[in-house]
Order: sequence, then structure tokens, then C-alpha cells
Amino acid sequence: MTRLRLRLLVCCCAPIALGGCGMAVTTFDKPEQWTSLPASEDAVQAYPNAGWVEDFGDAQLTEAVKIALAHNYDLKQAEMNIAIAKGHLKKAKAELFPVLNLSGLARRSGSLDSSDGGGGFNFSGGSGFSNNNFSGGGGSTSYDLTLDASWEADVWGRVRAGKKAALYEYYAAENDYEAARQSLAAQTARAYLLSIETDKQLALARSFENNLQETLDVTQAFYDEGLISLQDIHLVKTDLARARESIRNAESAHLSALRGLEVLMGRYPAAKAAHGAGFPALPDPVPAGLPADLLERRPDLIAAERRVNAAFERKKQAVTAKLPKISLTGTFGGSSDALRNLTDPANVLWSLAGNLLFPIFNAGSLQADVDIRTAEQEAAGAAYNQAALHAFSDVETALSNEQLFRERAKDLDEAYENAQKAETIANANFKAGETDLLDLLQIKRNTIAVEIDRIRGQRELLEQRVNLHLSLGGAILRPESQAQPEPPPESKAP
Repeated sequence: MTRLRLRLLVCCCAPIALGGCGMAVTTFDKPEQWTSLPASEDAVQAYPNAGWVEDFGDAQLTEAVKIALAHNYDLKQAEMNIAIAKGHLKKAKAELFPVLNLSGLARRSGSLDSSDGGGGFNFSGGSGFSNNNFSGGGGSTSYDLTLDASWEADVWGRVRAGKKAALYEYYAAENDYEAARQSLAAQTARAYLLSIETDKQLALARSFENNLQETLDVTQAFYDEGLISLQDIHLVKTDLARARESIRNAESAHLSALRGLEVLMGRYPAAKAAHGAGFPALPDPVPAGLPADLLERRPDLIAAERRVNAAFERKKQAVTAKLPKISLTGTFGGSSDALRNLTDPANVLWSLAGNLLFPIFNAGSLQADVDIRTAEQEAAGAAYNQAALHAFSDVETALSNEQLFRERAKDLDEAYENAQKAETIANANFKAGETDLLDLLQIKRNTIAVEIDRIRGQRELLEQRVNLHLSLGGAILRPESQAQPEPPPESKAP
């Protein structure tokens, strides 16, 4: 092909290789500020990316998250995905460079013709081979050494598009790993808070049992004096048995919560994980920043965007596969009957060839690849938009829930305070004979129910703060706290 023809081919084919823009963009309307927050100066301040776990001020929570980040096996799998993506990237880069192969051959040959004389093989003995003489003639030895080279001229950018796609997929794997780290930290924090809640619920169940035991003692004394019937004794004993059953359930829930926390931390589930005696205090509110900032901060959204970029490059790679392939091949080597003569110029041959491969007919296979990559690009764009919607929903839900759960916690505190006062009055009236036993037991049940909801509400309020940090994509730990701790002794199986 002449230079002029090659230039014309480039001009005609280059527009075919052009595709749409590979940048991911949201195709839905989004507000300038979060709708779950009032328009105030605090609401539009940038989100502080300084490590949210330590904001709770609970050293055991921070330690649990550190151990989980260092030893969780699901996270290690996500980390290996980065290594896999890095290998694919290295392989894609290698396609830009020539391929060199060195081959050597040593060959010994000869003849079985007996007329040649010389040494041979004589077989005699049993029937079928008696007195038969097989002899080989003189042999010869030859040596070959060849260096082959091949290289594809990436005229249309097909190979470069494959490298870019692999690079974007590597970036996506890195952000997937960071998203997995943030998710694991949030899971560990939630499991830690659940361990505290179940511990408090267990203590509450035991306290309620003691409370009913005291009521039974008073009821028994009244019965002994003939002031009440045996029916009242059985009523109290029924509630007491139910209270003991609640203790068993609370014990099971607490052990399960501890084991769940230990599994997240990569430790043997011996139900011995340490946690605080009470919930950590709710940190001060944090500004959520702006919705537009979320797209550049959350690692799962960045990963989805990188996959859109990769899909764009894969489509470009498929389109350019329909264009001619230009490659160069070369051979340099020698052949001789003696090793010392391999480098003799008389025995050395070389060749250089340029190849042009133009796809003419392939029954639509290459166009099918283009169609597949086009659909993948559309799918990646849709996945990015869906991920963005979920991300915005996560933030809006966490912001509104925190406000609602704050009010709920206040309501439950007020309800518990009043329930305690009512129970105190009911106990005094019962001992004075002014309150019926059924009323007293109902009041006690109401008090314990309110306290159960109150403890659960405290945990859920703290969880909403964890969910808010996770949805905003903030840093887990401060830079000075990133050191990975060694697993404690109890992490080993007994």
C-alpha cells in the first residue's frame, strides 16, 4: 500500500473509531442542597473528612474497627481483586510492545539402511526375529537458533483503548476496596453497638426478674395474712417465669451479637469480644456538605464512574477491531552442524515482513462485539445513575432519620421517666392495699416495655450517625490512627 493510499484509509476509517464521551454523568435532576436539612450555613459546609470512628470517643469501638480492617477475610478478598485488576492492566500494557521469542533446536538424524555399513543393531533369538539384522547408518547433528519478533502498529488505538479500559477497571477495583473498608467499618460499629444494647437488655431482664421477685415476696406475705387469694400468687409467678424466659432470650441475643462482632474482626467466635458498659455519647452534628460533592467523594460512585470510562474504551476497542491491522514480523537466526559455526555470517539468515489484515467477511461477529460493548456502555451508565440515586437516598434518609430519632429518644426518655414514677406509686399503693395486683403487674410490664424501647432507641440513634458517615463516604480513621493492630490472644480458636 502506498503512502497516499494509507493516508486515505486513515482519513476514511478514523471517524468510525470515534464514539461518544466516556465520562459518567447523572441524567436526573438533583437539588443544590440536601432536602432533609434546612438551608443554613451549617448545612452547606464541607463534610469533615477526618475520621468518624474516633469521634464517638470510645477506645474499644476504635480498636474493634482497626482489628476488623486489618483481619477481616471478606476485605482481604476485595484487596485481591485489586491485584487481579493490576495483573490485567500489566497484561494490557504489554500488548503495546514487541514480542520477542528465542528458540533453539538441536537435531540428530540418521538412516536405518543396513547397506550404509557401520554400527547397527542385531536382534536374534525367538521366532519372528531370528537372524534379522537391523543396522543404522552414520548419523548427523545440526543446530538451529532463531530470534522471532512481532509487533502490531496500533494505528487506530485499539491496543491503547484496551490499556485504558484495564486502567479504569484497576481504579474501579481500588475504589471498590475502599468502599468495602467503609462498609466493614460501619458494620463493625453497628455490631459493637448491638453488643452493648443486648448487654443492657440482658441486665434489664435480670433487674425485672428481681423486681418481680420482690413483688412475689410482698404478695406471698399478703396471702399468708389472708388478704389476697392464691390466684394472685400464681399471677405473679406467671410473670416471674416469663421474666426468666426473657433472660434466656436476652442471653442468646447477647452471645449472638458478640460472635457476629468477632467474625467481622476476623476472630474466632468465642463470644468474648470486649465492649463498653454503656453506649458512647452521640457526637456533635456534622455538616453534610453539598449533594454534588458526594459524587466525587463516595468510593462506590467513583468505582461506578470508572466502569463507565472502561466500558467506553471497550467499545472503542471493538469498533477499531473492524479496521485493518498492521503488524511487523522479523526473524533472525542461524543453522549449522556445529555450535561454533552458528554465528558464522554464511549460516545466518534474517527476514522482515509487514502484514496488513483487513477484515472482509466474518458473518457479523465483529459488529456483534460492537453491539455488545455498546450495550455494556449503556448498562454501565445506568448502573452509575442508579448507584448515585441510592447514594443520595442514603444521605437523605440518614439526615432525616437522625432528626426523627433524636425526637424519638426524647419521647422515650419522657415515657420512661413517667413509667418509673407510675410504678413507684403503684408499688406503694399495692403495699398499702390501695392498688389491685393486676394493675400493678400491668404497670410493671409497661415500664419494662418502655425501657426496652428506650435502649433500642439509643442504639438506633447512634446507628443513624454511623449510617450518615457511611453514606457521606468519609474517612474511617484519622491518619495517625491507621496502624494495623495485632489480633488479641482470644482471636485464636480454643
